[in-house]
Amino acid sequence: RTRWRCAAMAAQAKRLGEVSWAQPQTKGEGPSPRAGHTLTVDPKAGKAVLFGGSGVTADGAPAVFNETWLLSTAEPMAWEKAGAKGDAPSPRWRHTATLLPDDGGVLIFGGLHRGRRFNDTHVFHTERKEWEIRECSGSAPPPRSHHTASLVAVPSEEADAEEGAEVTTASEQKIFIIGGYGGAGTTRDFLSDLHMLDLATWSWTKVASVRGSPPKARSDHTASVSGTTIIVQGGRGWSAGKGSTGLFDDTHLLDVAAMEWLEPPGYNPDDEEPAAWPKLNSTLWNHQAICVSSVPSDKLFVFGGQKAPREYSSHLGIMDVRSNSWVAPIVAGSAPGAREDCAFAYDPATCNILFFGGWRQKYMSDLWTLNVAGIAGPPYAVLRAEPHTGPLTGGTPITLHGLRFVESPMVQIRFVSADGKREANVSGAFQSPEAITCKSPDFTKFGALEVVVRVSINGDPFTVNEASFIYYANTMAKKSMAFGPGLLPGLQAGRRHSFVLQAKDLGGKLRTTGLDPVKFLVSGGPSDGIEEARVIDFDDGTYEVSYSVPSAGEYTVALQIDENPNDPDSVFSDVRGFPRTLAFAEAWQKLTPSGTAARLKGYLRLHSDPAAGRVFVFVKDRADSGAPDYGTAAEVAPAAAAAEEGAETAGGDGEAASESKAASAPDMVYTFDLPSSAWSSAQLGDAAGPAEPDFESLQAAKLRAFQQAGVPEKLALALVKPRAGFEDWTLDGTLGGKAPEGRTGYLAELLGDKVFVYGGTRSDGEGAYDDLHVFDPAERSWSRLYSAEIEQDVAAARHCVFCGHKVVSLAKGSVGDAIEQLRVLDIAPLLDPKAHDFKTIMLDSTQKQLAEHTTS
Repeated sequence: RTRWRCAAMAAQAKRLGEVSWAQPQTKGEGPSPRAGHTLTVDPKAGKAVLFGGSGVTADGAPAVFNETWLLSTAEPMAWEKAGAKGDAPSPRWRHTATLLPDDGGVLIFGGLHRGRRFNDTHVFHTERKEWEIRECSGSAPPPRSHHTASLVAVPSEEADAEEGAEVTTASEQKIFIIGGYGGAGTTRDFLSDLHMLDLATWSWTKVASVRGSPPKARSDHTASVSGTTIIVQGGRGWSAGKGSTGLFDDTHLLDVAAMEWLEPPGYNPDDEEPAAWPKLNSTLWNHQAICVSSVPSDKLFVFGGQKAPREYSSHLGIMDVRSNSWVAPIVAGSAPGAREDCAFAYDPATCNILFFGGWRQKYMSDLWTLNVAGIAGPPYAVLRAEPHTGPLTGGTPITLHGLRFVESPMVQIRFVSADGKREANVSGAFQSPEAITCKSPDFTKFGALEVVVRVSINGDPFTVNEASFIYYANTMAKKSMAFGPGLLPGLQAGRRHSFVLQAKDLGGKLRTTGLDPVKFLVSGGPSDGIEEARVIDFDDGTYEVSYSVPSAGEYTVALQIDENPNDPDSVFSDVRGFPRTLAFAEAWQKLTPSGTAARLKGYLRLHSDPAAGRVFVFVKDRADSGAPDYGTAAEVAPAAAAAEEGAETAGGDGEAASESKAASAPDMVYTFDLPSSAWSSAQLGDAAGPAEPDFESLQAAKLRAFQQAGVPEKLALALVKPRAGFEDWTLDGTLGGKAPEGRTGYLAELLGDKVFVYGGTRSDGEGAYDDLHVFDPAERSWSRLYSAEIEQDVAAARHCVFCGHKVVSLAKGSVGDAIEQLRVLDIAPLLDPKAHDFKTIMLDSTQKQLAEHTTS
């Protein structure tokens, strides 16, 4: 079987969209000339079964036959007259022959001989060459000839016995008899009835209820099957004067699953010319038609017949079933002559339609093949390759996505150039009906080019459908180059920086596809906590590399490419200009304040006026546990009062306590003006100074603002309870993006329509955060703008507050209690699109370098 399939593959049409006629050489003496016979391919037996017909014997005598002939479809083809056992049908012609499922044989129904028409049923078993009479229950169709018989797998829903069990879909094999000429007893008429033979029970049923508008009664038509649809075309019936000649060119579609004659799109019976399914190219009867399974759309082939009395056709029509449109094929080879009543069968193993005999003023006995591989192909398809590109050296693991793949150890994948002159084959592996895997073959001898990929399973012809795959000359690291803001001077720690890698091949040409393995390594500096770089493949030969470093200092960076990605050993080579050293400064801006700075006391709370750019520091000479979380002021107040009472008690008698209170520093408010970087101060309560706000009320107002902005309730509450801390920043995965890790003591602020969260302490207390996250309520997503390392003792000594789009950090100096260390993290540049715009940054850098060069 494999040998003859492979031989057939070699002879198949090579060009897409092409069909090819041939007159094969055969061994053995074949059937005598005849017409009205049937030809049925039994693919598992590798043979075509020819039965009956009206013609002449080998010595020229007229006859109606009941001979059974077998044609081996393997090359070379060979005829054999079967000495069939059993009860063969009586001589007849214009009957029907239907291939039964599951090696069930060939079923013969109806036909005529000397004016007598039949409605008996016979089955021929190809492998054992034996006939049997098949007794059927029910009411058989009235005797007829010139009819059609179509096998359809009709879906049926079957529920398990248990109530509520899942409904599964099965199929029932049924044969549908449509129309013909004949009738019960001596009546003769063109028929329009529909009968069904259920092969599960071998019972006949007349289908009495069919929705839609049926075709007119007719015979000598064709019926082709696509899925559950029977496509009826042409034929002849009673004439009705000038209104109807009784000769048809129409097309009708019967959906046997819905049992309905389908109406074409846009059909309106009241239109002057109602929409219709695509017609034949002329009136046609006694023609042949067959629908060939193909992916993504079946193809229907029509040949021969009479288009007018004694005017015969040799036209080959091909219809795309899904689009319901006729297609114009490329036809190779010499076509058979015009004829009617020939036999017509499709061999899926070779993609050949077989023709035998027919009539055109004489009986014929010629055998023809029409190879349709260029249009139909096998009944599965390849749609795309993933990945769709790889190096010339091959070895790229590929998944071919497609439809209706069948499991088999014999899977061949062909990679072929558009002109068909350069190709290489590899074996593939079935994974599922939608996926086959393989590795790309070595294409070095052919050079870099785009190829198409096709699939063959079990020795079938290769698919008509194809996937694209691009071979590229391997990338050379030393000829590739990198450029962009992430490699320029002035980089800051904690911020994400990026640049572009342009890959080039061995010839120095720009790569136009992706999939190069790329590494960006950062080493050195004062810290080991360096995140892995992100590499984005744009699939055009360029890659965006983004990275960050956790703290200020000098780092060594290396950019590398694996030039042979499919080798077992991964070897990465440095891109031109790498490794190199890059310097990173702190993102925090150090301020040099003037004036008398605030002094740290037991009570210290911060507030800001973003519009004025001021930070207020409220200082009191008493113990304090800090600003309360939302809803916890009632708990904090008694504790503070107890602490104050304890302090008074510890002071001794009332007079001593009074003296101590008098000696303590007054409650103060210090104002730091960011624009001028200057301190000012006033006693708390003075009319000239700001009043201390109610921090509990501030938290309540902040909560309302978060809620009005669309922040989920659970998250909004967590944002106003930093002392309690929060772990689930993604709310069980319902919020996307890069969310903060679990922490306590963070700052949260609504700026515009987004929420910003800065810093805090790890939930386990073993470390602090110097990072900034932003939450977009509309997108329900987090992003991280900044992340750097900070020592825990440094973080613990700081006091931070939002002042608009700035985070202000205050800490005491190395000596005394005065707040002397002030730093500002400016958020605005992190949000400015121009600050991240590649073109803008590169132009600014170039202009700056030119200015420096001019000055020097």
